[in-house]
Amino acid sequence: MNGIAGGNATEGTISSGGVYTAPGSVPSKPLILITAVSQANQSLSDSYPIAIVTAPSASEPASQTISSGSAANYSLSLEANTGSPKQPITLSCLQSSLPPGATCAFSPKTITPGTSAVPFTLTVTVPSGTASLQKPNGLRFSPQLYFAFLPLAGILLIGGRTRPRRRRWAGIVLLCVFVFALNGCGGGTSSGGSGGGPGGGSGTNPEVGAYTIQIQGTSVAQPNPVTITTAGLTVQ
Repeated sequence: MNGIAGGNATEGTISSGGVYTAPGSVPSKPLILITAVSQANQSLSDSYPIAIVTAPSASEPASQTISSGSAANYSLSLEANTGSPKQPITLSCLQSSLPPGATCAFSPKTITPGTSAVPFTLTVTVPSGTASLQKPNGLRFSPQLYFAFLPLAGILLIGGRTRPRRRRWAGIVLLCVFVFALNGCGGGTSSGGSGGGPGGGSGTNPEVGAYTIQIQGTSVAQPNPVTITTAGLTVQ
């Protein structure tokens, strides 16, 4: 490394197998010359220059609070002299850091680092949650329906005095079957909305909550996503 066998903590270190480890901070001379010497013939060597740059970063934007079914817009800027000016960065969000079902979009989607800040915008769209249906808690029969059938019961019972016994019992059995059928159809309740919304049910909105969205970037030289910054989002 710059003529130092194995390198050092300032310019980075390299193993005998050729694995280079960058320093913790950018050295005063960020251009490093790596030289490899043949073990079979010490007179044979070759060098390769690399530039040490800081990881791409951006200031964290102000947190936002939105409702389900809407979008949050953030204005950000890649800080100057972060990232490699020769390596365009493709922006993305860590999907697991987003609300359930949410999507994110960048404009522009790809930025190129430079000596000045590079602005870009982020839009996070959060869908509306769907209310879940409640299972019936048991069979219910409205009290109003009982009163509605009282006249019918009276007709069957009173009329039974003047009818043959078989017809009277047939009417009573018919009334019981009819009431039982209606009781079976008068089941539980379902929620027409979530929380205190329309319908007054106890549905769920899985997207409601506080989130820290991770904004990432990849490049040809760095295919593994690197976190550039985070953005706070509260969905209510």
